[in-house]
Amino acid sequence: MYFKINFGKNTIFFSLFIVLFLIFCPLRSSENNIGSPYIQRIVLNNYGFSNNNYSLIQDFNDIIYVGNTNGILQYDGSNWEIIKVPGIPYLDITSQGIIYVGGNNDFGYISNQHAPKPTFVSLIDSSSKNLPALKQINQVYAVGDDIYFCNGEILFRCTENKIEKIDEGNKIQLFKVKKQVYLEKPGTGVLKLIGKKFQILPGSLAFSDKDIIDILPYNEQLLIKTAKEKGFYLFDNFSIEEFRTEADDFLSEAIYTSGNILSNGTYAIGTALNGILIINKQGKVTSLIDENSGLFNSSINKLFAGRQGNLWALHDQGISRIEHPSPYSYYNKNHGLKGNVKSVVRFQNKLYVATTLGVYCLEENKANEVCLQCSNFKKISEIKSLCYEFYLFKDQLFVSSSKGIYEIKGDHALLFYNREADELKSVFRSKKNPSLIYLGYTDGFSAVKIVQGLLITEKKHPEIKGKISSIAEEPDGTVWLSSENYGIYKIDPIEKYTSKAKVEFFDNNRAFDTKPDWVNLNVTQEGILFSTSQGIYRFNYSDKKFNKDTLLGIDFENQTYWVYPIAEDHQKNLWLNIIGRNNSPNKTLVLNYDDDSLKTLRPLPLNRIEDILITSIHPDKENIVWFGGFEGLIRLDLKREFNFNRTFSAILHQVRAGKDSILYQLPY
Repeated sequence: MYFKINFGKNTIFFSLFIVLFLIFCPLRSSENNIGSPYIQRIVLNNYGFSNNNYSLIQDFNDIIYVGNTNGILQYDGSNWEIIKVPGIPYLDITSQGIIYVGGNNDFGYISNQHAPKPTFVSLIDSSSKNLPALKQINQVYAVGDDIYFCNGEILFRCTENKIEKIDEGNKIQLFKVKKQVYLEKPGTGVLKLIGKKFQILPGSLAFSDKDIIDILPYNEQLLIKTAKEKGFYLFDNFSIEEFRTEADDFLSEAIYTSGNILSNGTYAIGTALNGILIINKQGKVTSLIDENSGLFNSSINKLFAGRQGNLWALHDQGISRIEHPSPYSYYNKNHGLKGNVKSVVRFQNKLYVATTLGVYCLEENKANEVCLQCSNFKKISEIKSLCYEFYLFKDQLFVSSSKGIYEIKGDHALLFYNREADELKSVFRSKKNPSLIYLGYTDGFSAVKIVQGLLITEKKHPEIKGKISSIAEEPDGTVWLSSENYGIYKIDPIEKYTSKAKVEFFDNNRAFDTKPDWVNLNVTQEGILFSTSQGIYRFNYSDKKFNKDTLLGIDFENQTYWVYPIAEDHQKNLWLNIIGRNNSPNKTLVLNYDDDSLKTLRPLPLNRIEDILITSIHPDKENIVWFGGFEGLIRLDLKREFNFNRTFSAILHQVRAGKDSILYQLPY
């Protein structure tokens, strides 16, 4: 097919404060091939000499607060504000939504009551003169109405904005697991906050000489990571057992920094040297996300699992927002898939992708294989040409290319037909007459007949002119052809091809109300859809006219839409991509077809990915849908629960009078 692409719609724009990148990340799962997550890489404005990030919380309005070496950075998804705090701020939020902050020799909360902008309110005053020096606070945790904070030597508690010292020790640390706080005291063990007192846990003496660096939830137990020992420990307050994982050696080399449990029950493990590792509760590695994957960098200071499936990774100089877990994942050249994707098909339980550089096969992981930095796609070496479309013929798979038609067998291919290969533009095997393969050329149309395994090339039809870019067939055997710059040809049902077959021609200038730039033919359960640069048309046999579609729920009468590609799944659901024009965005939609034939149009979240132009759609088995584009391949897992109609908060960021006076600034 032919159409002009407005590349301006697929450009990533850079704002003053952040740069957003859609990055594809290479990873290999030991359980299944799920591609890479969507990553938003956030480059922070230069707020000071050092611009490192160490803590993050999300308030009840989904506003993000980041503890940065220059203060607290407030991010509402569009705008950044900085709240000055002495030292490096560490934060937590109470059940009432109050954000408490520990800094250098200071402790307080964020307020918006007495100023147009959020400000830090210190609780260190003359009444705190009997307190020891707070030094740099590095842990802050809210529990009920109390806030516990620690500087590594002294443990404090703040109740009703009054601060008191409650414990001290060398290298003491706080850990918050779900809503419970634990205290590690070297030489003593692990203590649990019960009421307002920390009480020693029986059996934790085994940790008295170990340096605990993290505690995570594991069902009803604690998953404890220590600094020097490989693996983890499972602790149920009384007994301890080792918990070994496939990642133990990797984490020893990469240096564990931070862990978080995700909404699907897996664990995200941040490292100092090699990004983020995802492991499940059985200790198996499911993916690796590193700098090559699109992270801001591979050194993780802290991880935070936020709402709506966002995993936030804090780095020096920047932040990564990772959509994991998510129904969407991605493949591109970093996964071994090269070229612009033209067509996708699954055949004999293997996924094949045709691109401008050949055909690639998605390799399935072998049992018990752990490969953290491997390509997922393998190129079929025998095909060295631009490839167009796949064609399934019973137990055979073919692909059309600039060198002819190849038959694909497993990981290999054989050249099946190469006569006038450089002229071949479209291929279609008849369902009505399976022995016929229809061929569209740069100038003309013919067929190949298969007789006892032999190919017999028929003559071109003398009445059919122009480049035949698309072929479709109706159940009765009627064949439709789209000829660029000419029009539409209709061939009456035939038992066998002959160059004298009856042909009816529809000139594009007269067949359509407005001459389209291109026409692509799509076979569906409800007939042939004629997708054009002016919208979708159907053929009316009674008056022999092409009329704009009125059944899909898209207004083609008053709006001009380019709809390409179109694909129908086994449930008769229609998947289609609308290419935006005149600065309107692209849209990828699914038209649901249920038992009572009620149809509803539902937008997909895929629409927000601005630099992906969808060129092919393949509904796969097990509720998987593949979308091919100029930048790679997108995988959508419909089994994963997510809300298509999820609502988002509308946030009023700022109200100004004139150019300088701020009447209102976003509160916390």
